[in-house]
Amino acid sequence: MAQNKTNDPLQAVPVINSTVTTVHLEGNTLRLDCVLAPVNAIERFFAARLGFKKRTRLLLDAAGSFFWNSIDGVRTLGEIEKLLRNQYGFETQKSCDAVMEFTKKMMLKRVIFLRLPERNRDA
Repeated sequence: MAQNKTNDPLQAVPVINSTVTTVHLEGNTLRLDCVLAPVNAIERFFAARLGFKKRTRLLLDAAGSFFWNSIDGVRTLGEIEKLLRNQYGFETQKSCDAVMEFTKKMMLKRVIFLRLPERNRDA
């Protein structure tokens, strides 16, 4: 059975959180710094009353930096996976697995979000 394109996670488009700042380090490495919006009442209280801001930081190696620099709000994860595979000579399955795992980690750190493709309601 062919997989429905709307159920393929590689059809999602990664979008960078607007509060992320990028710092270029030695070689092809990057540091991402992000101020996170409060997500619950306790975080909102401390943010409003005491000016506390929750932050996250990620250090990216060369492959991670390549992935990050490929995010433009238009390319799908599948297109980024192909660019990564061509750049580093990865096998398809290894490249797909790496993209999915890296995307998951970046989403958990809230530095990217995914825009999902629209579902065709007639299908």
